[in-house]
Amino acid sequence: MKGRASTTINNTPIAKWSEIQYTMKSQSIAILALQETHLDTPHLSQIDALYARRLRVFNTSDPNHPGGAAGTALVLNRALIDTSTCRATTLIPGRALALTLKWHGDENITMISIYAPNDASLHQEFWTNVTDACTMHNIPKPDFVLGDFNLVEDAIDRAPTHTDATPATDTLRDARIRLGIQDTWRHTYPDTKLFTYTSNHNHHFAQSRLDRIYTARPIENNLFEWNCRDTSVPTDHRLVSVRYTVQDAPYIGKGCWTLPLHILNNKDLLRRINEEGIALTARMESAMTNRTPNNNPQREWEAYKNRIREIAKPLARTENGKIR
Repeated sequence: MKGRASTTINNTPIAKWSEIQYTMKSQSIAILALQETHLDTPHLSQIDALYARRLRVFNTSDPNHPGGAAGTALVLNRALIDTSTCRATTLIPGRALALTLKWHGDENITMISIYAPNDASLHQEFWTNVTDACTMHNIPKPDFVLGDFNLVEDAIDRAPTHTDATPATDTLRDARIRLGIQDTWRHTYPDTKLFTYTSNHNHHFAQSRLDRIYTARPIENNLFEWNCRDTSVPTDHRLVSVRYTVQDAPYIGKGCWTLPLHILNNKDLLRRINEEGIALTARMESAMTNRTPNNNPQREWEAYKNRIREIAKPLARTENGKIR
């Protein structure tokens, strides 16, 4: 996140959170892992007061500087997730957070959000502490370990291409083995170059795939629609995402669009509906006297409904933006 505030949105201390809740809603994101959250207790209370109906936030802060350094969070979309049975455990304050929740039916999933240190020399101790904390707190083997790892395991994940410090990468691999997880995206796309972070330090341009989603091996066939994209949230990292379904979940389509109730008082929409309705009446009267398989009242009525949908959709998006 690179902090909670952004002057490009507004000057409030939690400016980025309006975009976070909008992104989760518009892109149907059930669970979002955030790093570098910089949240202290007053900020969390403010977020809860504004967005508690839509989001549930589990956060762990840096104990020495909660409002200005580190911090990682798991944010749940209440419209898509049952948040009543969630159990969160801080593994390393400000750096690692575990969460177990009900996913579908009787199935639970466990995930760990990671914000690894920038200093590669600290990674050996960090990953040892993460795995030891999982054992101490009886955390189930995770289904997902995701976040900003601040190093890469393979040279292909950096441009210019180079390998990271061996002690750090070896420790991460050892932790992956203990946790039973793998870089499923890289297994699926072994030769693809994709970068989630771009830096230009001292006019030295570089790219890297620091942000990754590791997954348990047994669920790799239930993962689909891997994606990496920019978002409206001001940050220097891209959003990495994947969709997950349980083995026996039924197929659910995209659904049927319905007219939002809040735009029924939109004067422009009512005017357009009236104009289209008058034109429809004339066409239906003509179709009744000159009826053919392609020219009849039923087809005219269907075309009218489709036309109203085309008119209403952009108006609904505009109104949603005003509400947000």
